[in-house]
Amino acid sequence: MANKVKTKCIDCGQERLVNKRSLDRIQKGGRSGRCYVCATRLKWTDPKYREKVVAKMGGHSVSQETRQKIGDANRGRKLSEEHKQKLRNLRVGTKLSPEHRAILLKAVTGRKHTPEARRKISLAKKGKPALWFSGSRSYRWIEDRSKIKVGDRNLNDPLQKGWRKAVKDRDEWKCRIADENCSGRLEAHHILPWSEFSELRYEIKNGITLCHHHHPRKKAQVMELSPYFQELVAEVN
Repeated sequence: MANKVKTKCIDCGQERLVNKRSLDRIQKGGRSGRCYVCATRLKWTDPKYREKVVAKMGGHSVSQETRQKIGDANRGRKLSEEHKQKLRNLRVGTKLSPEHRAILLKAVTGRKHTPEARRKISLAKKGKPALWFSGSRSYRWIEDRSKIKVGDRNLNDPLQKGWRKAVKDRDEWKCRIADENCSGRLEAHHILPWSEFSELRYEIKNGITLCHHHHPRKKAQVMELSPYFQELVAEVN
């Protein structure tokens, strides 16, 4: 370390240690004064340099054993925010070639996640909105908001969407019956039928959260079970 001196990269300004001989060459113009990352990024903009690297690496492959060792070494490793930002900066403006896209697509086509991986993905996404699919990003987005149907059972109806969410929020997103038979997705059910009680369509008290198994499938079942559902809702309110 005694022969090392501090200098700054002329591009990113990051401090680094170089020996006195290298510093002398930088001062005389024999070296650029860039750090390794900036120098590599600059080289990569040269098509000839890229062709040279690709030709040199042509046919190179990593054995499965080596891949496993690399994976084991990096598993659980957490990158610092500074390191993450550097990686982002390296990829800014880069575009994948059609050939590269085809290779990536082929690698993931037909691949299935293990049950453990699916569980981890589910836990990571739980409670987080799907920003890539919400609002104007959705393929069902209607630019002219005056064309949205209101007052019917259309899924885009903001009144209907708000009512469903309010009912499920009140019931803590759980089936109110909650027994060993519960299965399927959650439904916000109208206790008194939508078609016969129009004045109660958006009343929170006229709704109850049920799983697919406990959701009534016939009109006769709806009327038969409505007193029982009203008792369950009264317990919450």
